[in-house]
Amino acid sequence: IVHHPNWVNCEMFKPNTIWTLPIFKVLYVGRLVKEKNLLALARTCASLEVTLTCVGEGPLWDDLVKLGARCVGPQPWEDLPGWYRGPYIFALTSLSEGHPKALTEAMASGLPCVVSEAVTEGGNAVIRVAPENLAEGIKLALANREYGIAARAHAIQHWDVRNLMPREIRYLKEAARG
Repeated sequence: IVHHPNWVNCEMFKPNTIWTLPIFKVLYVGRLVKEKNLLALARTCASLEVTLTCVGEGPLWDDLVKLGARCVGPQPWEDLPGWYRGPYIFALTSLSEGHPKALTEAMASGLPCVVSEAVTEGGNAVIRVAPENLAEGIKLALANREYGIAARAHAIQHWDVRNLMPREIRYLKEAARG
């Protein structure tokens, strides 16, 4: 058994270096389902008067819109870098999670990332919070772009496709030889 994490194209997913305005938006990318704890995220964003943008689809769409979230539906993969380059922080408040591709993309894009305790990826480059501390985590991320710099460095070190793809190809060739 070999641990091989999701890769991210760090040349495609990269920071927007021209933002100078304060960040007052939260981005979520993924399925709009209960296990992602999105209703709590939407309520928290509403209480902070921060816009939540959800890229994806799922059964929580209507409930999220009622709570003030902006739901834009699924987007083509090649368009995702543009979403991650907006004036956002990224939030992943899942109740359970594996190795989320959206987190690797957000970190490679240099977004400060707030994640739940269920998210084990990201090391010290993410703001990991208990559900009851979600508002404090979002406030910290909104005020502190240094988390985005740390997130990008972590993504490059651990998940850059230029490092992981050759290993993945090697594993597949070894498996094929049997």
